[in-house]
Amino acid sequence: MFKRLLTASLLAVTVTTVLAQGYAVDKIPAELKDRANVVKRMERIQFVIINSGHTILKKQYALTILNEQGAVYSGFAVYYSKLSSLKSFTGTLYDASGREIQKIKWKDLKDESAVSGSNLMDDYRIKRYELYHRDYPYTIVYESEEENNNSLFFEDWQPVAGEKYAVEQSAFTITYPIGTKVRYSALNYGNAPQQTTGKGTESLSWEIKQLKAIKYEPLSKSVDELTPTVLTGPEVFQIEGYQGNMATWKSFGQFVYTLTKDRQELPSKVKQDVQALTKSLSSEYDKIAVLYNYLQKNTRYISIQLGLGGWQPFDAAYVAKNAYGDCKALVNYMRSLLNEVGIASDYTLIRAGNNHHRIITDLPSQQFNHVILCVPLKQDTVWLECTSQTLPMGYLSAFTENRYALLVNEDGGKLVHTPKYGLEENKQLRYITADLDENGDLKAQIKTIYSGLQQDDVHDMINYLTSDKIQERLNKSLPLATYKVVKFSYDPQISKLPSIKETLEVEASGYAHTTGKRLMIAPNILSKRQGRLSKEIRTSPIVLDFPYVDLDTIQIHVPSGYRLEAIPDEADIQSKFGAYNFKMELKNNKIYCYRTFKQFDGEYPASDYEELAAFYDAVHRADRKQVIMAKSE
Repeated sequence: MFKRLLTASLLAVTVTTVLAQGYAVDKIPAELKDRANVVKRMERIQFVIINSGHTILKKQYALTILNEQGAVYSGFAVYYSKLSSLKSFTGTLYDASGREIQKIKWKDLKDESAVSGSNLMDDYRIKRYELYHRDYPYTIVYESEEENNNSLFFEDWQPVAGEKYAVEQSAFTITYPIGTKVRYSALNYGNAPQQTTGKGTESLSWEIKQLKAIKYEPLSKSVDELTPTVLTGPEVFQIEGYQGNMATWKSFGQFVYTLTKDRQELPSKVKQDVQALTKSLSSEYDKIAVLYNYLQKNTRYISIQLGLGGWQPFDAAYVAKNAYGDCKALVNYMRSLLNEVGIASDYTLIRAGNNHHRIITDLPSQQFNHVILCVPLKQDTVWLECTSQTLPMGYLSAFTENRYALLVNEDGGKLVHTPKYGLEENKQLRYITADLDENGDLKAQIKTIYSGLQQDDVHDMINYLTSDKIQERLNKSLPLATYKVVKFSYDPQISKLPSIKETLEVEASGYAHTTGKRLMIAPNILSKRQGRLSKEIRTSPIVLDFPYVDLDTIQIHVPSGYRLEAIPDEADIQSKFGAYNFKMELKNNKIYCYRTFKQFDGEYPASDYEELAAFYDAVHRADRKQVIMAKSE
């Protein structure tokens, strides 16, 4: 008996050793370690649909962390709430040779609130483990199981988590009862999924192997747009007793509309305010403006995520009483204010922020993270960002412009596109008058008008920073070697296309270089193009997603007693990516400089990279051209 136990024990040790040796770093193919900070050795994800209200997610994956930059991926984290829970967890740490050095257990997990600073109420929590191990390279293996009591949120597969992240093997399987309809969209994956049938179930599986790490390239798509990804979604789903259907955008919108229904009743005091504010106004546009201003002055944004509250807005009376709400609640409240004066509006789901192009239009599903309001008028459509206390009515900003959104009303959902701000809207108009003395010191009065997306950063600065902080930022942000901002002021122009007029007084010592009797002056004081594209072999498409125009008019009064010795020729550069013109002249001891730069938007093949780099290089050189003045004898 003892001999059999000893033999079994030795066999178990042998098997464990063989498995562990599989994680030895020298087993990784050299091409996968090239440019990589981390290598995913293996991954098995199983998403199991039990029924329309119950799913299970099982994960097992191993990551080899090659260096300190890869350590950001070494931890473990799972968010949970009343809609989901973590049922099991283990982890194992291996050294470079594949030898086990640490077991990580359930008790090692930290359980913390996931409430952010802007969340008033949130039942989301996080179980996480942070690995403190700095003896590189090493391998960490995690296994977990999660249970969800809803089917609104399906698991997606994105094996590559970031740049310099290689994948040796990763597999994803979704299993569901026979007869259940599961929809998916596979991106950057050339093959059809493997289909299998079990006892009362069907499965779809995807797998990749030997995927090399990619390095971020400037002006590129995001990593998830360049690497294999599978998005999945149900047709029929359930969440906290609400049934829904995602077969079409229309049916998904019907579900969202159900969540917002019968939540528009306003308190009598608010109704009286609305009527008093609008009784003398005949234009719907004017009524929207005054009620949007009322919303901004009387409410503030605070996120509320409680169970279905992540989807269902608090009613209008709640917002009126508490003077706050999340994006859903504030949009619903604004709808209620407009309803009171007979103006119809549509609750609108949108994917705000960066990576906004990634709405898969042929896969109706939950791909949104924000809500705005659309007010369709006979002659125009007004878009309202209800979480902002400062944005002008009708202006969306870079946060939500130029992307797909799901318009929701009693007819269901309809995919639409928000307005795009282009060359004619995104302008920077700058007028500079300056005086230069014999020491090369410059005193300048600078007036700049920013409009459209070009005013977004300035808008945030003047609305959210104190005067001292603005002064501090200005004294660090101008592209001058040694200077100080003596005075500044801002004059916002509130309209559907907002603009901000900035006035600066700047003193820049040593702006012009002095050599003997010569002054070398770069008339382009503030708008020199910064940065150049590195010379490299491009592999991914080029994305230019911010069209804009910069127009500069500069007048520099040079000290008396100097004559013109050299002045650059006009530069006129035309390209598929943009256009540039720069010319100078000297009149009555004043240098006049005129500059125009246009940046077009679009997607271009990787083969155009060299041409784009040459265009930017030419602009970079032209922006630094100098006038040479010599002192008269």
